[in-house]
Amino acid sequence: MAIKKVSIIGMGALGILFGQHFTEKMGNQSVAFVANDGRIEKFKQSKVHCNGKECDFRMVSDGVKENPADLVIFAVKSTALVEALETAKYQIGDDTIIISLLNGISSEQIIGARFGMEKIIHCVALGMDAVKMGNDLTYTKMGKLCVGILPDETEKSGMLNTLCEFFDEVGLPYTKEDDILHRLWSKFMLNVGVNQAVMVYEGTYETIQKPGEAREVMIGAMREVMELAHYEGVKLTIDDLKAYVDLMGTLSPDGMPSMRQDGLAKRKSEVELFSGTVLKLAKKHGLKFPINTMLYEKIHDMETGKIIQSGFFDVSEIHLDDVLSKLKANSEHEGKIIRSIIQHESEKPYSVDAKIKIIQCFDQLDPNSDLMKIMTKFVRANANHPNSKVRREARTYLNR
Repeated sequence: MAIKKVSIIGMGALGILFGQHFTEKMGNQSVAFVANDGRIEKFKQSKVHCNGKECDFRMVSDGVKENPADLVIFAVKSTALVEALETAKYQIGDDTIIISLLNGISSEQIIGARFGMEKIIHCVALGMDAVKMGNDLTYTKMGKLCVGILPDETEKSGMLNTLCEFFDEVGLPYTKEDDILHRLWSKFMLNVGVNQAVMVYEGTYETIQKPGEAREVMIGAMREVMELAHYEGVKLTIDDLKAYVDLMGTLSPDGMPSMRQDGLAKRKSEVELFSGTVLKLAKKHGLKFPINTMLYEKIHDMETGKIIQSGFFDVSEIHLDDVLSKLKANSEHEGKIIRSIIQHESEKPYSVDAKIKIIQCFDQLDPNSDLMKIMTKFVRANANHPNSKVRREARTYLNR
C-alpha cells in the first residue's frame, strides 16, 4: 500500500504547517482538511496564510462519505480531541494509517479506543517554532516528525515502513525511532516545562532562553517529569533534559508555544494535559511535585480571571495611544506590539479611529522591517474599508 490521499483534522499551527507542505508536494486534490460546515464557511470567508503565502487548501465536510484516506493526521488541541474523533469518522477505513501530532502521552490511546490501536503509528512533532496569529502562520524552523512503534507492535512494521517511504517521497523531515516511548516522554517533559513556564511568565521563547526565574521553573518542572518517568518505566536522563533545553535555545526568541498562544487568545489551555497529567500520575505513585503544583494552580487562576493576563501588550482601544507611542519611541518591542495588534484585530476588529491611528503609526516605521509583510497585510485588509478615511489612509500607506 502507498499513501496517496491524506486527510488532516485540525487547522491550527501544525495542521497548517504540514498541510501546506503536503499540498505543495502532492497537490490539493490529494490533501484535505476535514471540518464541519461552519468551520468550512469560516475558512472560505478568511483565507489562511503560511509564511505570507495564501494556502490553497481543499476542505471536506465531515458529513461527506467518501473513500477513506490512506493517512489521517490529528492536529487538534487535546481539548478538541473528542470532537475531532467524530469529525474523522468517515475518513478512516480498514487500511488507514493514523498519526497524532497532539502533545502529551495519551492521545494515541484515546484515538485507538475509537478506531483501533492497530491503525496507530506513534508520532512526536519536534523542533518547530510555528506561531499562528489569527489566520496567519509564521515559522522559521519546520522541525520534524519522530515516528515509531512499541516493542510489542512488530506487526505494524510494514505500516511504519509505508509511512516513512511516504515522508521520503514528499521530502518531510522525520526520524524513525527505535524507542518511541522514550521520545514521547522526552517531548512530554519538554512541554511540561516550556509551555507552562512561558504561559505563567507571559513571555516568548526568549523568556526561558535567558537566565532567570522562568528558566529555572521550566527546568524544575522538567526534572519532576524525569523523576515521574522512572516510576512509569521510562528512563529519562539529565542528558535528555539538557538536550531539550538546548533545543529551545535554537528557536526564534519571538516565537511562543501553543499554550501561550491559547492564553493570548483567551482559549482554554492544555494545562490538564501537562501538569494535570503529572499530578495525577504523581498521586498514583505517592509523589509530590511542588513546581508542577504551582504551575497548575497559577494557570487555573489565570484562566478563571483570578490573575489578569497582560498579554504581550494590552492593545485594547483604551490603551492604544500609549502602546502606539511606545512603538514610535522604541523599536525594541516592535514585533511584540504589532503581533498583539494583529491578534486583537482578528478577534475584535478595531473602530474606524483606531484603525487610522494604527495605519498612521505603521507609516512611520522602517519600510525594510522584517514585520513589513504583517503590517502590509493589516493595511491591505482595510484598503476597501467602508469608511473613506480608513480607505484613504490604507491606500496612502500602500502607495508610498
